Amino acid sequence: MVYLVLIAIGVFFLACTAILLLERRRQSRVASGEISVQPDSSKLTQMWANSDALEIVRFAVANCHPASVRGWPVAALRRYTSALKALPLEPNVDVEGVTFAFTSFLEEALAFHKWRRGEGPQPMGYTPAPGALEANEKEKAEVAALTQVLRETGRLASPTKP
Repeated sequence: MVYLVLIAIGVFFLACTAILLLERRRQSRVASGEISVQPDSSKLTQMWANSDALEIVRFAVANCHPASVRGWPVAALRRYTSALKALPLEPNVDVEGVTFAFTSFLEEALAFHKWRRGEGPQPMGYTPAPGALEANEKEKAEVAALTQVLRETGRLASPTKP
């Protein structure tokens, strides 16, 4: 499941990069006089890019449950959700419905994040796999031990005190 999230995020970034490169190439061709500017072409490209990005984010939210993925990019999803109403999108997009779905997902992801850090109760309806909690504690202990060794050898700076 982690691979699915990484793939979805990678596809999202690749799509955004490809769209930016195509737009830059179009702008350079316009500047050199190779092609003429059509009045709405950049707005149309931006609308398609935003709609494609929305489709990728929808896919990630629908297929990558917060219980299965540690470190969900909650802050980025929150920023995207808040900016969604201002983005030019295709007319058939239900912005209110998508915003509601993303907000609900964010609340669930934050609940899992707090629970994993020991700052909140176990999310309702979630039963971890047998041995998962013990494995999580073992992993935390291993990371703490490795961090201590790195600090003692001088390869990791000590945290600054307030």
